[in-house]
Amino acid sequence: MFKKGSVKATQKPKVKNDLRISGYTDGDYFISIDSKDFFGKAVSSPSGKYLIAAHKKDLVVVDHRKNELVYEYTFKGNLSSFDLLITDDLYYIVIDISNSQELVNEFFCFGPNGKPVIKKKVNANVQSFGISEDRRYVCCQNANNSDHPDGGSLLLFDTKTNELLHRWTPETGWADYYTFDTRDKNIILHYDDKGQYRYTFSGELVDKEQWDQTRLGTLNGYQLINIAEEKINSLESSSNNQLQLSDYQPVIELLAAAVEKDISSYQKAIAYRRLGEIYHTFNDNINALENLKRAIENNPKIGVMRMISKLEKEIDE
Repeated sequence: MFKKGSVKATQKPKVKNDLRISGYTDGDYFISIDSKDFFGKAVSSPSGKYLIAAHKKDLVVVDHRKNELVYEYTFKGNLSSFDLLITDDLYYIVIDISNSQELVNEFFCFGPNGKPVIKKKVNANVQSFGISEDRRYVCCQNANNSDHPDGGSLLLFDTKTNELLHRWTPETGWADYYTFDTRDKNIILHYDDKGQYRYTFSGELVDKEQWDQTRLGTLNGYQLINIAEEKINSLESSSNNQLQLSDYQPVIELLAAAVEKDISSYQKAIAYRRLGEIYHTFNDNINALENLKRAIENNPKIGVMRMISKLEKEIDE
């Protein structure tokens, strides 16, 4: 079922007399098996039918109502007892974190027969994950790793074909949880503090207008300026030689929002200078001059006096 040395599984083991499930007033359960020196906090399926728990390299899946083991596994590395998910129809997700210091995890999604429908080495630490209601699609979203494309990205898998469908870095950042619209092939990223945003299975942000409005309101001025600079660099490095002022409208909105935030005078001067340069590029001299003057008001050494003098002469003419 697995490559040698990867993970060993004993399917449908006999009931162990020393299996104990302990419940606590806060709703948590703990599973202990003395013969295996196993003790771990359990994650419950939505109805409470199944429990799953990890201890070091060992994983157990338990039928809570029958108080018996369903599956038990030994992985090659330690497991994260917090990174577990199990459904009422016995799909479950497990993260092997044996090489977390080297930013390598293994992502597993098992099916009801105890065999993996997805097994993927991920060159980053897995941060969160989800599964569709029909169990056809599974995703995981990773922490940063600047040395590999997996870093900061969301990976979407098809459990029927056992393949990676797409990998992208969501513009909206790391989600708290995920739902799926399998009819329209969309995945929805949910956030506790900034709403929810829909992406196509190919990684296109469907709710872009909503996100742009949210981002303007939630990010600080420094973050807005950084995003604006990234967009400017992307526009200037593109092969499009017919750029219009409208192409820079998202940049203008970001910079205009940034100067309204609590940022230093120096950063405000930079933002206003950028706005002035954009307007000047497209011959909007009135707006260019207005923003350059605001730049120098915030920092007299921002280096725009010559451009201001030139624009004043052109406007007077």
